[in-house]
Amino acid sequence: MAGSANSVLASLAQLSPDSDKASVIAAIDEAVDDLVAQLSSNSGVVADTEFLEQTQQTILFLEACTGFPDPEFTDHARKRMVELQGLLLGASDASPNEKKASPDTGGHEVNDSAPAAAAAGSEPPLNFEEVFADSLCKFIADRLALFHTSQPPVELLDRHDGLLPYPLSLEFSKVLEDTIRAHFIAPILASRNMKILAGGVGQEDLNEAYFMEIFNLPKRENVVRTLWSSQWGVVKVALQNQQSVQAQAAKGPAGGRGKAKQGLLGRMFGKKEKAPRGPVQPAAGSDTAVGLAIWEAITEGKGKEYDPPLPEEIGLFDALFDYKPGAINKRKVAVEQLLRQEVGEQDAREGSSRLYMSRMVMELPPHCGELIALWAYYEHHDIFSPEVLKAYLASQATSEGARRAALPLFLRWVPDPIGRGEE
Repeated sequence: MAGSANSVLASLAQLSPDSDKASVIAAIDEAVDDLVAQLSSNSGVVADTEFLEQTQQTILFLEACTGFPDPEFTDHARKRMVELQGLLLGASDASPNEKKASPDTGGHEVNDSAPAAAAAGSEPPLNFEEVFADSLCKFIADRLALFHTSQPPVELLDRHDGLLPYPLSLEFSKVLEDTIRAHFIAPILASRNMKILAGGVGQEDLNEAYFMEIFNLPKRENVVRTLWSSQWGVVKVALQNQQSVQAQAAKGPAGGRGKAKQGLLGRMFGKKEKAPRGPVQPAAGSDTAVGLAIWEAITEGKGKEYDPPLPEEIGLFDALFDYKPGAINKRKVAVEQLLRQEVGEQDAREGSSRLYMSRMVMELPPHCGELIALWAYYEHHDIFSPEVLKAYLASQATSEGARRAALPLFLRWVPDPIGRGEE
């Protein structure tokens, strides 16, 4: 048996420092293909502790590769990681068609699905795809709902043309749900990993609770989250490609250089200049077309109540899988209580709300802490005093640029009151 992570590192170590990207990908594929072959040919191999540990190490290695800035490389690493996760999950689960031998029947096989079918009667069987789609939409909607605000102050909305920050908007949550159903469900379910998962779920387990348990698995074991992240990765790459094409088009065919001088015959009989071509449309069904369609769906703000997302905020949607509603609700209650204490009690500890909100930024998943603060700013603006705001921002960084890097969502809709002379 070949060692997974060690094989990857050993293969990379044999490459020269001048090796190109294709050589690196080939070295990774060689090690991953060995694991895939063993999992495909023998599901019992997962009982081997050493093999299981090496496979998990490989998944961690591939996850680390997804952090590289090269979109093609990260996309390939993500796909191999998803493939390996799905095979590992399928090998670990028992086949739903497997029949058991009972000592009471003399070793004859007994079909466990017969009693379930009889109990079900004439009720139609549940559809895996429909239950999965409903559960995933609810999982995402429940997390965005944590930050919805009921009646935002008019003076705050007026600062942004009457628009509400999209994380605080119920309307945006509904738009995102429609986008998930239109552009996420089918690609996720088409994955080999999800087909393996669907084949291992009986009718008795086909419910919301089952899928919520799947969605809450740790990141390295969470196939659905990996596929969800992969689809947002498609959006990122599509936007990058679009920006590259637009930049190239802006340079023009001559790279921005002026026209060359023509002689007399050239001026008399010169060819007519071709009209500039419009933007190149991506092929229908391509990753670029899908990514741009997703982005257009969630950023089309005409007639909407919310300020739509920016490309650099895509990471928020991936991080939603780490948001725990129970913990976030406790934090929201604590923030409100601390804000009220500072306003209403003379002996309240000064700066307690600022310290608490600052810790949230470090202790909670990406953007979660600042979203709770943004929610409090809009929902409890009457007690979110200028002094609290100033202290909260000052606790994050000493310069305006550093504060915006630490709290990109919060400071997109909340003005920074700290003057340059105070930094």
